[in-house]
Amino acid sequence: MVRRLSMLSELPKFSGIALVSIAFSIAVIAPALAACKMAKMAELSVSMGLVPLTDAKINGHEVRFVVDSGAFYSILSTTSAAELNLKLGPAPYGMSIIGIGGTRVKPSITNVETFTLAGLPVHNMGFFVAGSVAGLTSGSVGLLGQNVFGVSDVEYDLANGKIRFIKMCFARHSIFRPH
Repeated sequence: MVRRLSMLSELPKFSGIALVSIAFSIAVIAPALAACKMAKMAELSVSMGLVPLTDAKINGHEVRFVVDSGAFYSILSTTSAAELNLKLGPAPYGMSIIGIGGTRVKPSITNVETFTLAGLPVHNMGFFVAGSVAGLTSGSVGLLGQNVFGVSDVEYDLANGKIRFIKMCFARHSIFRPH
């Protein structure tokens, strides 16, 4: 019991040291955090119906895509790839994609010479090509997935019809600057 009282009597001393350490850490880190900024890289307009849709261009042709942040990769339907005169190649050996209903398909691949999204051209953009893509609505050619949305931080402001690609700008001497 005596020992327990001595530990309790030291608690205020320990708490004071912890508070001073926390205050010092905040004083050191706060300027670095203040120097960090977010910058908008690009902004997509999105129309909402049953699914979010956005406009893009494939080799100069205006197209619409379903925005699917849950798709691991962007996919074009076989019909759309044929209409756009895209050359298809085999997917890696053993590759298959399982859709929403559990249907397994063996995709092909294509590289689009110029894919333009939010006015920004991307050259040699890869897409999987698979039969009919679940979730496609009239006029959409495929799904945009994480090979598009995973390139930066993304803000999905679907209520206002926008998707924003965000870049974190770090101070030159920030301790949070990525290496």
